[in-house]
Amino acid sequence: RTAPENENKPIISALAREEKKLERVREAYEAGVDTLDEYKENKSKMLLCGCLLYIAANKICLYEHI
Repeated sequence: RTAPENENKPIISALAREEKKLERVREAYEAGVDTLDEYKENKSKMLLCGCLLYIAANKICLYEHI
């Protein structure tokens, strides 16, 4: 069972924003704006945010079953 759509909507929106940020991080590296180290650091931050949002979305679903 999934959480009601209105509960997950902010998380889904935030995940979409993080995905766009990750795309911009890659583009900055490819354009030579960021160094490889900066790219790695920024990518790690974006992936961590995405993972935390994913966990938050799953906790909403989990609490419905308790």
